[in-house]
Amino acid sequence: ILINNAGQARSAPFASTDEALWREMLEVNLNGTFYCTRAALPDMIQAKRGRIVNIASTAGLTGYPYVAAYCAAKHAVIGLTEAFALLAASSQAQATPRHHYRHHAAYEQIHTSNFDSTYRDPTTREALDEGAW
Repeated sequence: ILINNAGQARSAPFASTDEALWREMLEVNLNGTFYCTRAALPDMIQAKRGRIVNIASTAGLTGYPYVAAYCAAKHAVIGLTEAFALLAASSQAQATPRHHYRHHAAYEQIHTSNFDSTYRDPTTREALDEGAW
């Protein structure tokens, strides 16, 4: 079982999001999922079994102010998960039709120390309290 759960969010208005912040959010939140999946997949294929769980965020479902790069990366994680699930289901189902493959995601906000420290930022807290997060 591979669980891709890396996550990092840096808050900035879109107009202040520079290329370095954009690349950092994609590298941690999207590329990390790609690299780990690519590393684990050969062993799973050889064993003809395995599961990959990609943890995204509610930011993968909707946009939020001040975290555009993070939202873009988490949307991409969901797209990557869905594309991979369809590919794995079709190829594995042909090899072993008795197996059923499915994917689903439950989206729930979990308060962690990272979330709590972000929430202490007055600008972010205001956006959260207004329901914009």
